[in-house]
Amino acid sequence: MHAHSTKLSDATCRNAKPHERNYTLTDGGGLHLLVKPNGTRLWQYRATVLGKPVLVSLGQYPDVGLSDARRKHQDSRKLVALGIHPTEDRRRQEAERKIAELKRQIGSFRAVCEAWRARTDGALRPASINQREREIARHLMPKLGDRLMADVTRFDLAELLKDVSSRTPEVAHNLRNYLSAIWEHAADHGIVAANIVPLKLIGRGPKVSHAALKLERLGDFLRALEADSAELQGKIAIRLIILNAARKSEVLGGRWAEIDFDAAEWRIPPQRMKGGKEHVVPLSRQSVALLRELRSISGRDIMFPNKRDPLRPMAGRSVNNVMDRMGFAEEAKPHGFRAMFSTYWHEALEPNDVIELCLAHSIGSTVSRTYNRAQLLDERRELLQRWADLIDNLARAPS
Repeated sequence: MHAHSTKLSDATCRNAKPHERNYTLTDGGGLHLLVKPNGTRLWQYRATVLGKPVLVSLGQYPDVGLSDARRKHQDSRKLVALGIHPTEDRRRQEAERKIAELKRQIGSFRAVCEAWRARTDGALRPASINQREREIARHLMPKLGDRLMADVTRFDLAELLKDVSSRTPEVAHNLRNYLSAIWEHAADHGIVAANIVPLKLIGRGPKVSHAALKLERLGDFLRALEADSAELQGKIAIRLIILNAARKSEVLGGRWAEIDFDAAEWRIPPQRMKGGKEHVVPLSRQSVALLRELRSISGRDIMFPNKRDPLRPMAGRSVNNVMDRMGFAEEAKPHGFRAMFSTYWHEALEPNDVIELCLAHSIGSTVSRTYNRAQLLDERRELLQRWADLIDNLARAPS
């Protein structure tokens, strides 16, 4: 009972008058009230942490009353018992709170979406920017805007897309593109571990084998490619695939020995061709210029060396990754550019044989076998040059 009477009372604290020097009123267990000559009264707790004496400030009286001070003292004692310095613990908690706040600022869907748009909007026509803006604001921001991207699940996104798809499949298709590009951007910047956007939409009807870009979107695509941060080699690979209506494997597996700069021809050997026959590609001026640019940065033998193993060509997936990150995952696959080329020239009523030979499709009838030997090189050169010029026109900045 006597020990308890040494404890402070509220009245004692309230009536503590300043002296000429600092003095303390003890509450026990290392807790005391320090009274300073200027009248300030501070709660302090003396303790030993890992053999070192420490002094912990617990606030000023009367802002922190006696019962509050005792509660803070108890909390601090628990930490000290674990060998933790209470002040450092408070600093750590404060730092963690700041980090959480920072994560919320840069890791929220809204913040990442804005960063992605700042990087990619510049390549688009005003109409495309407005459409993107409208669809994101209407369908994505209300559900995802304030959420941390790291907390969003694949299931959340699948549900959201399924919901939109049931009403407007085309919009859902665009949203999936945006989401995939935004998640790629976040993964590139270490905000999320991976792109978790569902690969396809549920209930979109029959899937076309290779997404072929609409010709009127090719300009947007090429400007987005130009603005993208991808390695130059990857960009050149994509442009050569488009210019030559070539298969991805034919371009990426290329060796410098196959290129004849003087004749402006690329002779792809039979073992690299799907049809097992040598394929001669007459190169447009634009293709030759790209190949010269590539020559200055590429290996001695392999045109597109793999970064990890320069003796092997780069992986086909890397081209798709660039296109996915640009936000064209759903509407364009590398192989789809061949379909675009074919559709365009068939609609322009160009001779079927010329188009098919450009695509390295073997032409069936006996009559055309003689053609096949001549390979209609001049006609194909002319067609591929016109294609390259058309692409240049589409790639120019929109007026």
